[in-house]
Amino acid sequence: MSNSAYTRTASGKTKHRRKGERGPRFVQLFHWMTNMPVWRSLSPRAVVAYLELAKRYDGTNNGSLHLSALELAVAWGWSKAQAARAIRELVEKGFIEITRASGFNIKDRKRQAAEYRLTACFCDRMRRSASKTFTKWRPPEPSEKNISRSQNVTFTVSPMRHLYI
Repeated sequence: MSNSAYTRTASGKTKHRRKGERGPRFVQLFHWMTNMPVWRSLSPRAVVAYLELAKRYDGTNNGSLHLSALELAVAWGWSKAQAARAIRELVEKGFIEITRASGFNIKDRKRQAAEYRLTACFCDRMRRSASKTFTKWRPPEPSEKNISRSQNVTFTVSPMRHLYI
């Protein structure tokens, strides 16, 4: 949204924008971001967690976004472990970063959930540009250490004997 005091209506007329007048809220997903292999590697729960976190971004609070695993679990009917796993996946793949950690050692009753920032957007809290950390993610290379026992066994086929009576 521009900072201009004037805006155009649907019919093309120019009108003076009232102070505090805003359009409907929305979540912005960039095409370049959703077309990347890292986005496609996300689990469905991680995508929902990203959308929940992005829904809380109002254009001025990136870096102070709160979302607890319990809050996400209650909102979507998941277990707390599934919600925590989805948030952890977003952090590991670089879609969000923790700006303020939480834990039992933090005694601030007002803010118990961790605070996050979306790496695709400018961080308002730390005044940093978008880091887009997720662009550096690479899929893990398959290692030969994870071969199961069935793959190590070599099979020999013996010729079958046909019995004719």
